[in-house]
Amino acid sequence: MLLDMQKLFSHQDAAQSIPFSLDFTQEDIPGCRAVAPCEGSLDIAWEGHGRRLRLKLAGSVRVETECARCLEPLQREIPFTRTVLLSAQDWMESEEDLPLQGNKLDVSELVYTEIVVSVPSTFLCSEDCEGLCPVCGRQCRLGCGCKIKDVTDGGFTLLD
Repeated sequence: MLLDMQKLFSHQDAAQSIPFSLDFTQEDIPGCRAVAPCEGSLDIAWEGHGRRLRLKLAGSVRVETECARCLEPLQREIPFTRTVLLSAQDWMESEEDLPLQGNKLDVSELVYTEIVVSVPSTFLCSEDCEGLCPVCGRQCRLGCGCKIKDVTDGGFTLLD
């Protein structure tokens, strides 16, 4: 999805919202996999009496991954937003890291980048997930019969 920036700056139209649905199910998203199209919108508006263009990107994507503690599969919705302000004089030389192809902004690439930076470093099935038993490897919440007295960073102690 390409947005013609030169056309936007030459025709300072009223605000507009461009909805999108982008499929990233075949893309590499670190730590997870998209399971549904990414839905969102790109809102375009002029500020400062038409001197600056505001691009507001907002959306979410549903991903599939696993719990970092118990390895249980889970799905989560990852929301993202980004707002960029550009003036007509400096949009081509903008310090913003925008994916431009000539005079066109690659909205798909911008969305993908926002998804990647919005992915949490770890996913948990619940905040109180107990993880896996260090002795038998079963999920602690399911019970395993191992009698662990103390778990430390360096190991664990079993009860007799």
